[in-house]
Amino acid sequence: MRKSSMIWIVVLMCVSLLLVSCGEKTSNSTEKQQKEPLPFFEEHGLEANAFVNKGQFELENGIMYRHKDGTNYQRKTAYWEVKSGTETDLGDGRKEVTFTAYCYFPIEDKPTTNQLLSWGCESSLYDYYTGTWLTAKDTTGNTTKEANTYSFKLDINGEETEISYSFSTVWNPNVPGYNRVLEKEYVVQCPKDYDGLVLCAHQRGETFEQDEVNKDEAERIEELITITERENKDATKTLRFRIK
Repeated sequence: MRKSSMIWIVVLMCVSLLLVSCGEKTSNSTEKQQKEPLPFFEEHGLEANAFVNKGQFELENGIMYRHKDGTNYQRKTAYWEVKSGTETDLGDGRKEVTFTAYCYFPIEDKPTTNQLLSWGCESSLYDYYTGTWLTAKDTTGNTTKEANTYSFKLDINGEETEISYSFSTVWNPNVPGYNRVLEKEYVVQCPKDYDGLVLCAHQRGETFEQDEVNKDEAERIEELITITERENKDATKTLRFRIK
């Protein structure tokens, strides 16, 4: 009888220890979830709606045409595509990622006019976890990576994350069916396990005056801002490519 009682006591002790252990694991898991908030893009309903290596995606009012003096301002549908490039281990806990974004201007959308035309589109890099705009100045014409080089240090869930990137722009007029095709080639250096790059294509301003204000936004801001804080930008009306 005593032997049986002892066995039951031992069994109960083992069960109690298992319950305590499970409780600690659940508690640790809950604490971890509490310490790591939802990524900014997910929290604000800005999940990816365009995808790398999956062809073209439409963005209403994503390109603009106008006369050189600003008259005859028109917005048209943009067609964006992103193709992956290479991923290289730099050997110091960091990696280099390359990819290319293309914006297509259909020839049928080009206004018929005897005046000189300007045209444009807009895209920017962001951090998926904090929503931070990796600020870059507006570019005009063909540019080199040396002219478009930027570096940022972000606090992501309490860890400093350094992201550096450069890009070049080439406007190709010789693509059948298109008035122009913008080719924007990126080179990004970041931590080896970082997967938070988002390329967003934006709509152009509703008017020529608004579009001109938006164009100079990077020149005016003094601190890093999020995609939802950008002037005259509706973050929900963007194409959002996750770059992994």
